[in-house]
Amino acid sequence: MSFLPNSKLGKISMWLTVIFIIILALFFVAMALNWVSFTEGAWWDLTIAFAAPIAVISLILSVISIMSKDEHSVINYFTIAVGVAVHDTCHGFLFCQFLFSSQRLL
Repeated sequence: MSFLPNSKLGKISMWLTVIFIIILALFFVAMALNWVSFTEGAWWDLTIAFAAPIAVISLILSVISIMSKDEHSVINYFTIAVGVAVHDTCHGFLFCQFLFSSQRLL
């Protein structure tokens, strides 16, 4: 098992994960500098709207590269862990919003 991916899909997945981490890091640096906050404006919503799909796409590409290209690398498994965490967090958040929202669809 190598550290870096060898296949094209594995490398694309790796770079998408790097972009995801950079987007989140930029938000938290901006928050530390008091440029943005969680409560004012929609900065966190915009950050997640851009970052979460990138992580999920990276997850899908990692799984495809492991299954079809037999790509087994440490970065690929890290990418899968990040993608699963983001995917589960987004689903949990949406489920809680549905359960505890004051406006019901029915």
